[in-house]
Amino acid sequence: MKRTKKDDVVLCATNLFIEYGIKKVTVEEICKESGVSKGTYYKYFSNKIELVLHIVKGIFEESSKDFVKLIQDGVSFEALLKHITVVKMQFMEKYGNRFLKDLYEGTIPELNDMIIKMQKESREQALTMYNNAITQGDIDEEVTFEFFMYLLGSVQEMYLDQRVIEIYPDPMKRMNIVFNNFFYGILKSNHPTKVSTDM
Repeated sequence: MKRTKKDDVVLCATNLFIEYGIKKVTVEEICKESGVSKGTYYKYFSNKIELVLHIVKGIFEESSKDFVKLIQDGVSFEALLKHITVVKMQFMEKYGNRFLKDLYEGTIPELNDMIIKMQKESREQALTMYNNAITQGDIDEEVTFEFFMYLLGSVQEMYLDQRVIEIYPDPMKRMNIVFNNFFYGILKSNHPTKVSTDM
C-alpha cells in the first residue's frame, strides 16, 4: 500500500516526539520534517494533541490486536507472558524517555484520559489471562491478581535497572534472564513446598 502524506506526518511526528518529547515539538517542525504544508497538516489533524492521540491509539491497538489473537489461538500461558514482556520492553526501548515522560506525566488532559482508558483495557486483558492460568493450574492459586500485576511491573523495572544493565548489557540476554526469573518464580509447578514460619 502506498504511503500517504498523512502517513508521512505520523511517522515524522513520532520520530520527533521520540527524540525531543511531545511538548517541545511544534506543528511547524512536524510539517517541515514531513515535507507537508500547514494546510495539509490541518486537513488531517486539528492540532498537535489530536495527532498525539492518533499515534498513541495506533500503538495500543496494534499491541492489543496481537494479544487478543494469541488468546484466541489458545497459546500457552508462558507464550502470552513472554509476548507481554517483550512488547513492554520493546515499547520502552523504541519510544525512549522523553516521549514516555510526556506521555505518562498526566499534564495533557485528553492524553491522560486516553491512557487511563487503555490501562483499564490492558488490565481487563491481563485479568482474562490470569483467570485462565488459575483455571488451568499454571499459577499457584495463592498468587493474587494484584500481586501478579505487581510482578509484571517489577519485570519492567528490573529490565531497566542500571545495575541489571551493567550485569547483562546485551538487551536480549537481559530480557531472557529477567523473564525467566519472573516466569519460573510464579509457576505452580515450581512450588513443591511451602515456606514455614515455624521455628
